[in-house]
Amino acid sequence: MIVVDAGVIVACVCEHPRHQAALALQESDPDWLAPPLWKSEVRNVIGLKLCSMARLITAEEAFEAYEDALAILAPGTREVNPVQCLKTVLRYGVSGYDAEYATLAQAEGVDMVTTDQRLVNRLKTKGFSGVRLLGQALR
Repeated sequence: MIVVDAGVIVACVCEHPRHQAALALQESDPDWLAPPLWKSEVRNVIGLKLCSMARLITAEEAFEAYEDALAILAPGTREVNPVQCLKTVLRYGVSGYDAEYATLAQAEGVDMVTTDQRLVNRLKTKGFSGVRLLGQALR
């Protein structure tokens, strides 16, 4: 069981440079957790791909990607304690959005996987060891 952020979810369900790494992660650890925020973040990224001038995906692909994300994450969507989230923001100096994923990982006692190298660096620098970049082993 792991906590994945929206970047990992998008990488799993859309064309993405780390798509194969996301699929391999899902294969090796299929029990993914995320706070409810993931839905808005994933819809935003898919919407941007759909509405960009380059039209990176079709409407059908957008709907399919979001439905795939729901199938993967619906059972693992977990609420987080808002007070703990604020404490995470203060302790690690991350955004409230990133704090939701980190707080959930801590509450569940599991690792967190992200596509955001800066987030990994910030959390590790501040002592949050259970975070890794998609495609990399936990150090």
